Amino acid sequence: MHFCIGQELMPAVLAQLMIKEDSVFTHHRSHGYYVEKKGSLDEMISDTGALKTRQSNAELSIVDYEERLANIELRLTAAYEGYLKQFAAMDTLVDQMQGIGTYLDSQFEMMRNNTRN
Repeated sequence: MHFCIGQELMPAVLAQLMIKEDSVFTHHRSHGYYVEKKGSLDEMISDTGALKTRQSNAELSIVDYEERLANIELRLTAAYEGYLKQFAAMDTLVDQMQGIGTYLDSQFEMMRNNTRN
């Protein structure tokens, strides 16, 4: 554990200026600020302390993100299947149009041959 040795100045100064309701957003070695605000390390690492609360919040966020990801994957799968159906329908229409085009070409060719005779 790092005891904030050599970095006590900022927490000590801020502790003189802050009231209990103030919040501090700090860098990765923030326990010095917590202790200076009269919090104990036991409180910080207890089952109801700041670390456990942050862990619980992070776990809830992960669950939320996983649910959102699952929802997005379902929507993407539904969209993909919809696009496949649309593509199949368009492919069928193109085939039908090509068949009609071939039929019309043969009809026009027959009409040209009949007018030449």
